[in-house]
Amino acid sequence: MASTVTYLPAYQAAELIRRGEASSRELTGLALARVDAVNRTVNAMVELRRETALRDAAAADAAIARGDPVGPLHGVPVSVKEALNVAGMHTTWGNPAFSKFIADRDAAVVARLKAAGAVVVGKTNVALMLGDFAQTSNNLYGTTRNPWDPDRTPGGSSGGAAAAVAAGMTFLDYGSDLVGSIRIPASFCGVYGLKPSAGIVPLTGFQPPGPPVLDDRHAPVTSEVGAVLSDAVDALARAGATVTEGWPEGIDPGQSAESFGFQIGLFFACQQAGGEPGSLTQVIEQEARRMAARAAWSAYFTRFDAFLCPVNFTAAFPHDTRPLQERTIATADGERPYSDQPFWTAHPSLAGLPAVSAPAGRTPGGLPVGLQIAGPRYEDDTPITLAELLADVTGGYQPPPVDRGSRAV
Repeated sequence: MASTVTYLPAYQAAELIRRGEASSRELTGLALARVDAVNRTVNAMVELRRETALRDAAAADAAIARGDPVGPLHGVPVSVKEALNVAGMHTTWGNPAFSKFIADRDAAVVARLKAAGAVVVGKTNVALMLGDFAQTSNNLYGTTRNPWDPDRTPGGSSGGAAAAVAAGMTFLDYGSDLVGSIRIPASFCGVYGLKPSAGIVPLTGFQPPGPPVLDDRHAPVTSEVGAVLSDAVDALARAGATVTEGWPEGIDPGQSAESFGFQIGLFFACQQAGGEPGSLTQVIEQEARRMAARAAWSAYFTRFDAFLCPVNFTAAFPHDTRPLQERTIATADGERPYSDQPFWTAHPSLAGLPAVSAPAGRTPGGLPVGLQIAGPRYEDDTPITLAELLADVTGGYQPPPVDRGSRAV
């Protein structure tokens, strides 16, 4: 079991623990051993809480022995994206300027993972300030490599998350996705990745070091209060308030991709002092396009259960250290612009749709290819269920050959 158990889905690992067929401490030890074995090659896990995780696992086993009620992830070793706060661990967003920052409390989603019984083992690498949707590299932690071929990228900015799951270092990783930062890495690494409906996941504890809008270092709120405030702001947004956070009939793909690019530019302009968000006319026009796209997708999903399309136009490609604006991607069909990659992931993001990247197969060279499954807004279970069914015909997740050398076979 030791050679294959860390490749199991998280829910199956939880079932083993509940049935007494494996202990949390055993699985946590196996996950840590897997990190020791392959992380030197992949560089996905950037910080471990080894002793704390083993103590948490022992406590989880004791709870099982007592017959205590347990959560759905009880005893399962998991990891989280480095940009999310975990009490006692660094949060840097890959930026050396934040290298000494240690979180004093958990992000809301981390608190929820722990409440579900998960054992947080460590944190996974990110692109610098989450600013790259197809590579994961920074001067603090270095470059994460694809476990299918270490000469290729795992995607970004949650590349460490996808690579760690694919290589069996963790059963589950919690990332983030605006432009495709979960879906593109999932596609490149051959695992499943979900971007949930907009507004249903609290963002408390997900920000670079410094006081967020809803907090201040002179009177920091608790994680429980922060979650309530975050949920309240999300509820306001759903009620119609303007909150800056970031090819069905009626959908023009080119126009939608352009509109999404404008929305991303507007988001960053609003976050940066002195940024130029564009004219009021442009803002109104692009917001109208976004709402029209949402309405068109809503109409589409009255007739269809899901929408299938690529995650990216390419499989994982070699690392590229050139400046972002100079990068291109060599394909069998010729050079492609680096900036073309988020075209397919833009559409669910623009409309706030849930979307899953599911393994669909591999290229002739043995690299994973993901299929993007988008579903109706707030009906996240639809693309998740279809991804489960898809595995029956595609084979689903397959362990990568990271132990057999540096090349996919």
